[in-house]
Amino acid sequence: MILDDKTKGLVAVAAAVGANCVPCFRWHFNNCLKMGVSLPELQEAIDLAGIIKGMPLKIFGENVCKLLEKG
Repeated sequence: MILDDKTKGLVAVAAAVGANCVPCFRWHFNNCLKMGVSLPELQEAIDLAGIIKGMPLKIFGENVCKLLEKG
C-alpha cells in the first residue's frame, strides 16, 4: 500500500465533491473524522476539489467571452 488511509479518505472526499454525490460525501467525510482527519485538512481537500471542478466552467466562460468579442 502506497497511500495511507488518511490520504485515501481525503481523496475520496474530494472525489465525492467532484461527483456532486451528497451521500458519498457524507459517508467519506464522517469516515475521515473517525480516522482523525482534522476539519482544516478536510476543508483543504474540499476547497481543492472545488477549484478543480470549477476550472472547466472558467475556461468555457473565457472562451465564450473571446468569441463574443470577435462577433
